[in-house]
Amino acid sequence: MIALRHGIPWAGIAAGPLSWAVTFQTNYALAPWQCASGQSAVPWISAAGVLFALLGAASSFVAWRRPALAASSSEHLHTRRFVGGVGFGMGLLFAAVMLLQLGAGLVFAGCEQ
Repeated sequence: MIALRHGIPWAGIAAGPLSWAVTFQTNYALAPWQCASGQSAVPWISAAGVLFALLGAASSFVAWRRPALAASSSEHLHTRRFVGGVGFGMGLLFAAVMLLQLGAGLVFAGCEQ
């Protein structure tokens, strides 16, 4: 519980790319079903991915802003702050990419030839 309160520096580094990869592959796997049924799951899947990436970015942000609270004797303060900043940026970057995918899912049906 302490890790959640003080942030996990690498959470955005892991959550951003992982959520993008899962949403990207899921959207492609569901393309035949979407074309056959006429229903689009892309916006919902992308929204879930954006939420997951933003949660990782938020955890990295907390670790970046408050590095001294959870830094142990073996963990350097500057390393925790650097990894937290990179995680925050990566989480936001991948969330923005998935927001663009969400917008494309609203405009295109995926069945265009």
